[in-house]
Amino acid sequence: PADYSPLLIVEQSVAGVIGANPDLQPEEGTTLTYGVVLTPQLIENFSLSIDRFSIDLRGIINTVGRQTKANLCYDTVDRLFCDDLTRGTHPTEAGPYVLRAVDDQLLNISQTKVSGVDVAADYGFTLDRLVHSDGDLGRIGLRAMMTFYDKADQLPLPGEETVDLLGAAGGSTSDQGFIKRVGTAHLTYTLRSVS
Repeated sequence: PADYSPLLIVEQSVAGVIGANPDLQPEEGTTLTYGVVLTPQLIENFSLSIDRFSIDLRGIINTVGRQTKANLCYDTVDRLFCDDLTRGTHPTEAGPYVLRAVDDQLLNISQTKVSGVDVAADYGFTLDRLVHSDGDLGRIGLRAMMTFYDKADQLPLPGEETVDLLGAAGGSTSDQGFIKRVGTAHLTYTLRSVS
């Protein structure tokens, strides 16, 4: 009934099984990468690599989520996932309206498309050459890497709208985003065989 309002103990005691699915298929993906590596003779021991990537992952294995299944069953015209909900009676309630269980299982449900550019620069030099010394003063290595994302779309469930995850970070494990620019830098010093 539209005016049905269960007791708190009923709302908090919904059972359910989260399990495997014998009908799962392998996730499928298409990846396209191409790039260039520059090693200019003008700068000794320097290299610069630029790589373009595009990844399309389909049939990602995930669960829908018990609350999401309940919402899609009751709050949509299509009444999705109602077969995974069980209603019945409860000792504290009159009538067979109590939501007793919501089952969830692994499904091939979502799709993700990510693209961007990776840039990496490497440079190394010996300290003895820098200070014009005849002794072995060690070697300095510099490495910087940067990723520039230009697309990060996710289709959580078939029929839903695509979610743009570009520029967002944090959230739950189901909606982690992709920061537009991510980078790291490394500085190493090596003396003989010790770094």
